[in-house]
Amino acid sequence: MVWSVAMGTTTLLATDLQRTVLRSGHTLYRRYTPYGGFRPDDGAWLGFSDAHLDHASGCYLLGNGHRAFSPALMRFGSPDRLSPFARGGLNAYAYCLGDPINHRDPTGQEAADYLFPILSILSNLAGAFTSGLRLRSMWRTRHMHQATGSYPASRGGVMTYGTVESHTSPPSSVDWALTGISGVSAVAGITLGISRTVEPGEDWQTWALATLTVISLGTSVKEVWSLAQARSWERYPITPVRIEPNRAGSASPRSSAPRLSLEPANAIRQS
Repeated sequence: MVWSVAMGTTTLLATDLQRTVLRSGHTLYRRYTPYGGFRPDDGAWLGFSDAHLDHASGCYLLGNGHRAFSPALMRFGSPDRLSPFARGGLNAYAYCLGDPINHRDPTGQEAADYLFPILSILSNLAGAFTSGLRLRSMWRTRHMHQATGSYPASRGGVMTYGTVESHTSPPSSVDWALTGISGVSAVAGITLGISRTVEPGEDWQTWALATLTVISLGTSVKEVWSLAQARSWERYPITPVRIEPNRAGSASPRSSAPRLSLEPANAIRQS
């Protein structure tokens, strides 16, 4: 949804991912041809891919009037100054490289791919979620290896019952660094992807977004593998039993829990 202010009035616009106006005000839904042609109505002058439509000529004035594009002819009315050896492409009159479904050209100078930023945003969101799960797992594992009162266990000198403990190693500096890199690259990729989708920029943004996405996906695969291998949550909850000497000089558990047995479960007593 986009708000458009013009001539002192405010109009609510319903748009799609390409920012093409589907409905404005009280007008019915618009139907476009692949190159942006539609039946003129009394709605907003913004049309296909958020471009200004000149009702007199039936052309879109891209780049604030830089070039006029005719949806009926499916081509520009003037050649691209960046063609044929620059970013304009080989055909100086082509619109969106002949593929207006997967590209958009708001400036009239070069086609911009809008699907790649959206896919990058989704990939980086998944990477950020994975980094959050991995960070939570490492944080809990770190506390498990600290002999503090908040996390009593047998490592702190307190006897326990009702649990089977397995050996778990604390997270290393490499694990913390990997999770930090994954989280930072995911957040940066999401920010750059949103900026690239809203307003297409320079080529360095595309390369930077691709690099951040690859880093986020690569580190996320390693984190998912680490999460699948680590099962530290199976060791909890651990119920501590406080041992205090009684009057007879023997030790008894100060708890309603069953007494601890030092004999293995499968031991056979000799009569």
